[in-house]
Formats: sequence, C-alpha cells, structure tokens
Amino acid sequence: MPRPVIPNPNPSKTTALLLRLLAHLTAPAPAQATAPASPASPAWAPGSIHLFGFAQGATAAGELALAWNKAHPSTPLGSVVSVSGPLLSHPTAPAKAAGTKVLLAMRRRESREMGAASWGKAFGGVKEVVWERGEGMPRGAEEWREVMR
Repeated sequence: MPRPVIPNPNPSKTTALLLRLLAHLTAPAPAQATAPASPASPAWAPGSIHLFGFAQGATAAGELALAWNKAHPSTPLGSVVSVSGPLLSHPTAPAKAAGTKVLLAMRRRESREMGAASWGKAFGGVKEVVWERGEGMPRGAEEWREVMR
C-alpha cells in the first residue's frame, strides 16, 4: 500500500537531529589523556561535509545547510546537491555570502516547484541543472556528469 503524501511536511525535527550530528562530527577531538568514555569526535572540518538528497531528502539537506549557515556563518558546509527537492523555508533576504555551494538539479516539469529563487536567497550562488526528459533520480553518465562535477 503506498504511503500518503504529507500535505505540509515540516523538517524541523529532522533538522534539529541532524544539527546535533553535525555538531558531533565537527567538534574538536578530545586530547588522548583526557578522552571521555563516549566515542571521540572525528573533528571534521565543516567544509569537508557534503550533503546529497533526493526529493524530501534533498529538502532536509537544504534546510540543514541553511540552519548550519545561520548558526555558523563563518564556517559553511562544503556543498549541497538537491535533486528534485524544494526548500520549504522561503528566505526573504539574500544570504550574506553563505559559502555552502548548492547544485539544484531537477526535471524540466519540476522547475516551477523547486523554488530556485528561495535557494538563491538562502545560499547566494546556486547552480541549476535541468534535465529535459524522464523523472526521478539522474540516469546515465550524461545526467550524473554535472552532479559529480
């Protein structure tokens, strides 16, 4: 039985959980002599973290990067690749040089729903790739080329 479409999706809970994950991944590693009993943080640089999502996963990735940039304006994430995922929060003011790079990939028939203007206000420069035919995830080398670049 197919799952019903969520009429008003709200990624707030997911964003909060994923922000905690990013905080753990980017926290400084503890010194060896004073390491706590819990698993040590990997101490990743935020610029080394790249998010990829399709549909609702792409929306969650975009909202996560937007929340991260608001909390850490001087240390943006590396990039976000959104395939067929709109940004649900619609920023009204352009971002102040948010350094997270964004690739907004979509099918031609989805271009109106993706809200490229909202993505542009949230992240400054956004590169758009529009595939003419088909539906769903990219297919074949030609469609994946821009995503991989």
